[in-house]
Amino acid sequence: MREETYVFLRKFFFWLMLIAFLSVTPLVVLFSLGYKFNWDTKKFLKTGAITIETFPKDAAIILDNERMDRVTPAIFREVAPRTYPLILEKEGFYPYKKIIEVNPSSITKVDVVLLPKPGYAQKVDFDANVYRFFLVRHIFGEKIIAFTGSGVFQLGGDFKNARMICAQDLGPEFAAGLGGLEEYNNGFIFWDSHHVWMLEFPEAQREVCADILLVYKADEKIQKVFLGIKDKYAIVHDGRKVVAVDIQNPAASFLVRRLISSVAAVYYDSRSEVLYFRDKAAGTDTYSIFRIELMPVIGERKEYEEGP
Repeated sequence: MREETYVFLRKFFFWLMLIAFLSVTPLVVLFSLGYKFNWDTKKFLKTGAITIETFPKDAAIILDNERMDRVTPAIFREVAPRTYPLILEKEGFYPYKKIIEVNPSSITKVDVVLLPKPGYAQKVDFDANVYRFFLVRHIFGEKIIAFTGSGVFQLGGDFKNARMICAQDLGPEFAAGLGGLEEYNNGFIFWDSHHVWMLEFPEAQREVCADILLVYKADEKIQKVFLGIKDKYAIVHDGRKVVAVDIQNPAASFLVRRLISSVAAVYYDSRSEVLYFRDKAAGTDTYSIFRIELMPVIGERKEYEEGP
């Protein structure tokens, strides 16, 4: 290759790369700053975003008269600033329609509760005969525990992720006699007038269902049951006494308080781990309110069991 040709090619590619750099760099900078080219105005406009949430979830999204390829909840980024017609649709619910406005460098939030149509009711996916169910609320949402003719099922409040956690059919009479149900870290306790049982949730990867275990049998009649002491104990109001039942080790359960009156009322504050009760004052016929802090009681008991 002749030297003149080599010099020409070097100059040509230098200027070509320089022109490409000067042309592309502003575009890259604009896009990184949130700008987008609008073909209607033939200008670069600073974009915004749209977040859409609905209850219940999985509603179809029709934005700017175009059905989107995703359902709620959803986020749309780099949206040109202007107004958009929005329609949210879900089977069994009235459609939600609104004109939303997107502003530069801002997020337009849409959070909607869809209204069900009269007569519409969503059914769970399984066909087992349901005797009774309990709704458990916690920070991650609602959970349903259903006692059925095919066993005990756990599912979300939106009816998703249903799975059998116990294959035992406890019967309709058993389910009807239950006084309540409380969830703890990896399972739940439930009770009737004379018994408290526990059932742990099987691991997600484990197909074998769990067994129901009896953790307490009452001497009289169970009035109330509370989860307490960091959800490790069931606080049972059994007739004229209050018992702390160790859920994982029932043999380590212990008496918290003997009550004087058969109509004494017991309340438990799980935040402060304090037991409150209304009972007769000793040696009188008048009622008063008493309190017991359970954490010191647990500490003293552990020291006694461990010894010096």
